[in-house]
Amino acid sequence: MSRLLVLAIGGHALGSPGDQSYASERARIETLGPVFQRLVARGYRLLLVHGNGPQVGYLMHRVGSADELDIHVAQTQGELGYLLAQALPQPNLCVMTRVQVADDPGEPIKPIGPYLPVKPDHLPCREFSDGWRVMVPSPKPETILELDLVRSLAESVHLVAGGGGGIPLGRNGRPIPAVIDKDWVAARFATAFSAEALVFLTNVDHVYTGYGPDYDQAHGEPLIDLSVTACEALLKSGELGAGSMQPKVGAAAEFVAHSGQTAHIGVLEALEDMLAGRAGTRIAPD
Repeated sequence: MSRLLVLAIGGHALGSPGDQSYASERARIETLGPVFQRLVARGYRLLLVHGNGPQVGYLMHRVGSADELDIHVAQTQGELGYLLAQALPQPNLCVMTRVQVADDPGEPIKPIGPYLPVKPDHLPCREFSDGWRVMVPSPKPETILELDLVRSLAESVHLVAGGGGGIPLGRNGRPIPAVIDKDWVAARFATAFSAEALVFLTNVDHVYTGYGPDYDQAHGEPLIDLSVTACEALLKSGELGAGSMQPKVGAAAEFVAHSGQTAHIGVLEALEDMLAGRAGTRIAPD
């Protein structure tokens, strides 16, 4: 196995905010098994980095507090990491991953968990067309603590790592009440390990010229090919959801600029077509 492929799989691609059953997640992830097998047969090593927005938000809402958000991220690393490892060819491994961020995580910009019919008084939230959603800070990663370990393991086994963007820790090692966006962590892995390609799998088939107030409702024209410069202009335009498409486009541009390789954004079902250039949005060097 000589070619590393990094797949950033969105939490919404694995389970919707309206359906948080384990059976639904299991069934969804089981469909990936044959796809992973075909990619491995083509000579790829696989590194999966999954999101956890719906899953971690559900756990947080049940508790009613953000005080144990780091534990909820760890719980979803185990939950989704186990299911993804079951779908991966052997040998494979799921690595609990911790990520250092700034002690001040910033404003709550990332929607997590289910849509709620009533605004919760005890949690920061925002109203969407389908109801209220809890909002949490989403700081950029500074240091992936297990980076060298993941690098070593990825040379010989398929991996699930950086789940949910990693467990967020401050510079003093103490937990931070935030959810790191897994897209930035996936790009850091892909760049550090000289991946051949980086693919962001979400619930939207392309990057579009505009997004609605619900973050994941695409409007406007689908964008088929983007350069790094075009990505930077799109990010400056403010058209992309801060907690959804913005980090995908930003992380893709960062990886492409540093590696000279390509990145892709699209739906999980079109993964193989994206790698062949037949689907999704392709981000390439200028």
